[in-house]
Amino acid sequence: MKLQIKKHQLIITNLSNRSTKELLDTLQIGKKKQYLLLQKGSILLNRNIIYNHANLHPKDEICIMNEKASLMYHPTSLQLDILYEDELFLIVNKDPNLLVHSDGNKETTLTDLVNNYAIHSKYPYRILAIHRLDYQTSGIVIFCKCEWLLPYCSYLLQEKKIKRHYLAIVDGTLQKKKIIVNQPIARDRHDAKKMRISSKGKPAFTTFYRKKVKDNTTLLHCELQTGRTHQIRVHLAFIQHPICSDPLYGKQHPNYPRCALHAYRVEIPHPINENILEITSPLPSDISFD
Repeated sequence: MKLQIKKHQLIITNLSNRSTKELLDTLQIGKKKQYLLLQKGSILLNRNIIYNHANLHPKDEICIMNEKASLMYHPTSLQLDILYEDELFLIVNKDPNLLVHSDGNKETTLTDLVNNYAIHSKYPYRILAIHRLDYQTSGIVIFCKCEWLLPYCSYLLQEKKIKRHYLAIVDGTLQKKKIIVNQPIARDRHDAKKMRISSKGKPAFTTFYRKKVKDNTTLLHCELQTGRTHQIRVHLAFIQHPICSDPLYGKQHPNYPRCALHAYRVEIPHPINENILEITSPLPSDISFD
């Protein structure tokens, strides 16, 4: 199977002998979405609209048409920091104290900035985040420009094919160069904003590597093997080295104005060109560790 994006449409060639349903299942597109795509005539087989699933052959071509969206401009002085862009991905650097998605208030979000960028670029399609970062966490967020590849990208993330790396500055000096924490995480029953270690929680696995030590603080490289809410923060608090200035699991540190956590590298197996895309973002100045 070969994927291409031409004129903002998803083109699929080099097919095997299977049905369109099996193909869409492989792309992780849900049954309801498949039904709507067919009903709207958004799937073309060899340039002809199909309204029902069909059998495919190796030389066939499938085209899934993107749906134009009504994007709303959000006046703001905030700027979008783009780290990488191609026909599929828009990868940006999130500032601290910024939501990725709206939580119902009128505060400007990272998604608003991406919408502004799409409008300015005359790109009339939704650009959607495949993951999120906590409000105070800075660093790399991956957006997908093709709605029909968003479920597949989310699947790659879920299956740990997309690798995310963080830098955290924690209280205290870690003696070991490498620490593995394998503790399940669940919602805190007493505080809806917090997570906690619980034998009844979902599996959570994080590896921490000591990079530098300074003034009773340690800079860690954090590698996620699972992606639970607040996973790094909860696991570091569990080993009694909470992140400096973490408002939920630690205490305020005089040198760091906010939770000292930064998403600094991603590695993505690119669905289009099949290369490994690696993007980095250095520690920002407000949580520098010089």
